[in-house]
Amino acid sequence: MIHKRIKQIRNEAKLTQEEFAKRLGVKRNTVATYEMGRSTPIDAVLSLICREFNINDEWLRTGNGQPYTMLPKNEMVEKAASLLSYRDPNFEALINIYSELDKDDREILIRIGSGLLESHKKKE
Repeated sequence: MIHKRIKQIRNEAKLTQEEFAKRLGVKRNTVATYEMGRSTPIDAVLSLICREFNINDEWLRTGNGQPYTMLPKNEMVEKAASLLSYRDPNFEALINIYSELDKDDREILIRIGSGLLESHKKKE
């Protein structure tokens, strides 16, 4: 159901209904009606959700396929780098590596990173 997918997108983005609404240029109560299934967004709003949150249009409309689209590599690196307050070439290299991997290898990389983080925390 599309209303559940819209709420999932908002929750995964860690946004309030108000913040989500602002990103879409609609009112908070409009987002609430979408999430409750009382109304369905028009095509323009669905397209905006897809563009704004890198969502697969088919998944949003039908539930088929993967939820997220992959950004072009250069956009992925720029978007990820913008999360830091400074340019870190190692971070950018990691994002470049990640973008080249398939889904299974990405999961392996995440497990390796998680293991390193846990090991680091134990040393503290």
